[in-house]
Amino acid sequence: MILERKTLTLDQAALFSSFEIIGFSDSKMANPSFLLRLQEMGFTIGSHITLVSQLPFKGPLAFKIKDSKIAIRREDAKFILIKPCQ
Repeated sequence: MILERKTLTLDQAALFSSFEIIGFSDSKMANPSFLLRLQEMGFTIGSHITLVSQLPFKGPLAFKIKDSKIAIRREDAKFILIKPCQ
């Protein structure tokens, strides 16, 4: 029996869990300036990230990417596809 893993979005990440970015949702692919901004901050395919902080009331999420801590809006995190690190 083969089990398929569900693709998660970054806003579904569990606190202090590590993930790998595997892509971006199609709805944001049409906006190249959004993708460029994410890439400049370190959100690139293959990057390993850890959720280190989440503010209440659907506030921003902060991630550790390499040696940096980057916060993004939860609404933007919904468009980044991830899988758990092994």
